[in-house]
Amino acid sequence: MTTLVTTAGPLNVLKAEVTELLEGAWTARVEVDTDDEITGAVVLTEGVTTWTGSIKPDLGAQEHGRFIAQLVGGTGGLSGILGVRNYDSPFLSDILSDIMTDAGEVLSPEVDTTVLVAQVERWSRLAGPGGLSLKQITDESTADHWRIRRDGLVWLGAETYPAVSPTFDFTEISRDPAQNSITIAPEDGQLLPAVGESFLDHNVVGVVTTIEEGSLRQTISWESGNGGDRLLGPMENLINAFVGRKIDYAKMYPSVVKAQNADGTLDLTPDDESIRGNGFKRIQISYGLPGVTALVPSGGRVNLYFQNGDPKQPRAALWEGSGVTALTVDGGSEEVLRGTSFVSALDTFVDALNTYIVVPVPSAPQTATWAAAVVAFKLALTTSTTSVLKVP
Repeated sequence: MTTLVTTAGPLNVLKAEVTELLEGAWTARVEVDTDDEITGAVVLTEGVTTWTGSIKPDLGAQEHGRFIAQLVGGTGGLSGILGVRNYDSPFLSDILSDIMTDAGEVLSPEVDTTVLVAQVERWSRLAGPGGLSLKQITDESTADHWRIRRDGLVWLGAETYPAVSPTFDFTEISRDPAQNSITIAPEDGQLLPAVGESFLDHNVVGVVTTIEEGSLRQTISWESGNGGDRLLGPMENLINAFVGRKIDYAKMYPSVVKAQNADGTLDLTPDDESIRGNGFKRIQISYGLPGVTALVPSGGRVNLYFQNGDPKQPRAALWEGSGVTALTVDGGSEEVLRGTSFVSALDTFVDALNTYIVVPVPSAPQTATWAAAVVAFKLALTTSTTSVLKVP
């Protein structure tokens, strides 16, 4: 007998179809023999196999004396949009902990330790679906996938594909070599095969369990011949279509400079609220020229971007209508002359010198002109250089 355990007690399930993939939360469509509305935490039970999940208030309805609902593994919080968070030298465990807190999910104690202890220099989580935030962590770490397991906990790690129990009894219904799948009827009272296991010497990447009128069937899909998972691509497209947006690490984000640090990096506040969060700290400047550094005033404007679309590589570049306090080439300390001002003062000095040296005994006015030219030239030496640009 298949039941749905709710806060009000167990209910008889008339029909159920549970879909599990290597990545993401498992989902199920169930028809329950009740006139009551069901929401919140539930456990779907078939023999000794259980799926712990929840029913969102907007994913269930009464129909002809049955309650029909869509279940999702865990709390369903990873399908929602999580807010912005920016990190400086975080461990991936810190990022995961915040995702779990913000999504209302619980991390499995079986998450690979190598994932948790990994540390990155910087990390930016833009506003977007929690599932995509987890996908970025799997891309960065040693984890192959993330998923919500049957126990309702979020797991990340490398796939090991342990074999299904050799005593597992079933009747083969059909095979589809073109789809790399087999449909079976398991015997009662057994733990059903799951994704991430090995069944009949094949790595299981998808399982659809169908229960109807006492009949139990499983369609098990395994890896294609090239080791790929043909199910993940279509599923990701479905998620993107449902959510309606991806986290965009390919855009430029205009930002205000809050401060420049001693190492030359910038603290920035983006204009866009979808990326602002608590601001960005210690962001490197991309100058586009070798050996160039700059002093940037607070209140200046730059564009924030992510190098190669990587959330751990934020950069600042392309000044937006604001100047710099100083620009240094190759660590130089020599100030550069203001060419026009210096040449003008030098011309005045040379003219006075020519007049002075051709006269055997200079007159008082000529001496005054010479003295004035010397003073003007000395002044030009101080005003014709600029500390804004320094060279070796």
